[in-house]
Amino acid sequence: FGCTATLPVRTVEPQGHMFGACTYAESALVAGRPVSGYFTCTDIDTDGFDFDWIDPGNWNAGTVTVQVWAASVNATPTNNLVLSCSGQTVRDGVVQAARATTGEQNLTITFVTQYKEENATTAAITLQGTPTAGDHILMHCDVDATGTTATMADVRIIAAPVVRYSITSLSH
Repeated sequence: FGCTATLPVRTVEPQGHMFGACTYAESALVAGRPVSGYFTCTDIDTDGFDFDWIDPGNWNAGTVTVQVWAASVNATPTNNLVLSCSGQTVRDGVVQAARATTGEQNLTITFVTQYKEENATTAAITLQGTPTAGDHILMHCDVDATGTTATMADVRIIAAPVVRYSITSLSH
């Protein structure tokens, strides 16, 4: 038997904060169902959302992935939402850089059923800066206007993305 060692994976679900022409609302997709926070954006590359967190001291300072959930309120939804996600690390004494597309990875969510939540996950994202455990991680996902074919007025993006990263041990 051959065993392959893998690092444990942790998950963080930070609250997103919209930018560009995106709006935020807390509502139910369908009357009488649970209320959630959603972004509604337009189909332009300057729309999206930021999110951040402080990583624990046991992060392996490697790549991360981002999972995003969304739904369409259109009675007969079709097509895709494409988001491009990237990020940077900041520590004490370092100035935050502007949002950049360096290292961006796309995710594509396809809509086929009204109100059905769909999700997708990026490939591994290499964060900009020199990552070390304990950093402040600043990330964003923006609309890829070229790849997005869904009617954006009908799309509701859940405002809490899921970020996964590997840790060096289970001690934190």
